Order: sequence, then structure tokens, then C-alpha cells
Amino acid sequence: ENNEFFNWIYTSRQDEKALHDKDLKVSIKADRSEEYPMINKVITVLEKQKIFKFDLITALPSAPKK
Repeated sequence: ENNEFFNWIYTSRQDEKALHDKDLKVSIKADRSEEYPMINKVITVLEKQKIFKFDLITALPSAPKK
């Protein structure tokens, strides 16, 4: 795979395992302004590396001030 993001995730996973003997926990942070195709690209890269569990973090609107 000739993709900088793919390589970054792959190397980070290897390093986490070598240094801490743990699997890297992956989170994707996005909100409604993020376009779906970009999120889909990220998920596709994760799937190619057999990462099927990840957190999806979204921004919630702040509660109204009283």
C-alpha cells in the first residue's frame, strides 16, 4: 500500500506493540462538517489493516447556558 496515512497507522501499531505490548486503540474524530468520503477513506485504510473496532468521536453541541 503506497499511502502515507496507511503507513503511519501501520508503523504506529507496530511501535505500540513493540514498546508497550498492546494493540493500538484507534479513534476517529469528526463532526457534521466533515464530508462522508473522507471518513470513508479513513475506515477503508483501517479495514485494509484488519482493524474493525474503533471509536467514532463526534462533537456534541454545548448545553444552553442558564
